[in-house]
Amino acid sequence: MTSRIILNKFILLTFMIIIQNAMCKMVAQCPKYWIHRTGSKECYLIHSYGHDRSRDDAKTYCKQHGGNLIYITDQDTIDWLTVHIADSGLVGENAQVWVNIQKQDDGSWTWPEPGKPVDNALLPWQVEGEDGDSKCAVFTVDQKLLKLNCGKQKHFICHRDITKPLMCDMDNDWVDQNGNCYKMSNDRQSWHDSATSCEKDQGGWLMVVNGQYEAYYVYDEATRVRDNTWIGLTEEGHPGAWKWYTGDNTTWRNWNEDKGEPKSRNGFGSAIVDQGDKDGGGRWFNEDIMAKHRYMCEKKRGSCASGWQNFKNQCYYFNSLPSDNSVFDTANATCQSVGGHLAIINNDDENNFLFSTMAGDDQLWIGLYSIPHDKFYWINGKTMDEIGYTLLSDSEVDNTITEKDERQCVFMKHIKDDNNNDVPKWVISDCTQPQHFICEIASSTNIIIPPPS
Repeated sequence: MTSRIILNKFILLTFMIIIQNAMCKMVAQCPKYWIHRTGSKECYLIHSYGHDRSRDDAKTYCKQHGGNLIYITDQDTIDWLTVHIADSGLVGENAQVWVNIQKQDDGSWTWPEPGKPVDNALLPWQVEGEDGDSKCAVFTVDQKLLKLNCGKQKHFICHRDITKPLMCDMDNDWVDQNGNCYKMSNDRQSWHDSATSCEKDQGGWLMVVNGQYEAYYVYDEATRVRDNTWIGLTEEGHPGAWKWYTGDNTTWRNWNEDKGEPKSRNGFGSAIVDQGDKDGGGRWFNEDIMAKHRYMCEKKRGSCASGWQNFKNQCYYFNSLPSDNSVFDTANATCQSVGGHLAIINNDDENNFLFSTMAGDDQLWIGLYSIPHDKFYWINGKTMDEIGYTLLSDSEVDNTITEKDERQCVFMKHIKDDNNNDVPKWVISDCTQPQHFICEIASSTNIIIPPPS
């Protein structure tokens, strides 16, 4: 027992050293289309396309994407924004972008988010073109602030913390917007094939538009890809009556009534977002269901952050890049740095999920290790016997405990059985042998993802 206490203290000390020096493999990312400002924890979205917005609508858009309108308190930010606004293609008055600035009752101006006054030595006011009694302002390409009526339609810039978890599958082009996930297709399909693709290939449905903010969003994306975009509203099966094919009963509509829409196609039409309708913000018209266009898929947020796999209220991350090879302690330190731990396997279902998800030629540390002349322990401090599940044989366990004077650790891999079928295998190994690894965290736990170094 004394040797166990000494070894545990050594493991804890080793862990503390590693956690300070190990570079985490699960590095935070910006959402799709957002730009990471090197050396900061900030992601920026320069809204340079689609529908311009009032200051309040711009602020709502940013908040629905997990951020807020930008604030500007230093010259480095000013210079960075100036370069990237120019790179976006915005020029002249189009390059005037809403910022999160507010006029106070005493006439002073502040940045509400950091709670700092505006420094006019840093950002002087532009007099030409200002609305003198306005309570809002834009940032200009001349690196000045311009007072404008808050209802003016302008482009804008959002910012968000890069360490904020992405709850939609960014690796597969899903975008988080107001609690749901959205994906613009890369291909063009008929209305039916679009719906099928959203359901069978993407695990969602053709978008249901519940209000103006969502309507503006899908229009923004339609202008980005320069194509009209299918949504899930149709008259098929009920000519002249438009219903959401999902059964949703929302009655909000955005037809281009100036052009007499909706015009029935005798049951062979569905609603499509008109990417050319700039003045109307992408109003809809009734299109032939056989016409091929881009389409917008929608689905509910997952319970795990982007890149993590969900199984029975737990989230798993498979660190399987070449750079992820780590010794056991570094692997667990990496998992703990985001709020999790190496995977603890409780039963066949969990083991089979991990086995079926991992690459067939990979080897992945799990959170099981031995203490010489004692027992096997999981990383949460429970013994293997207390968990009550293992793929290790009694002889493997006994030989390791009695014969090995150094701590041993366990990884899982694929092997072939006598019938040449792939089956899972747990392998006892030297803990200093670099392997890939599996992190685990409860889906109810807030993940902590470090920014890029």
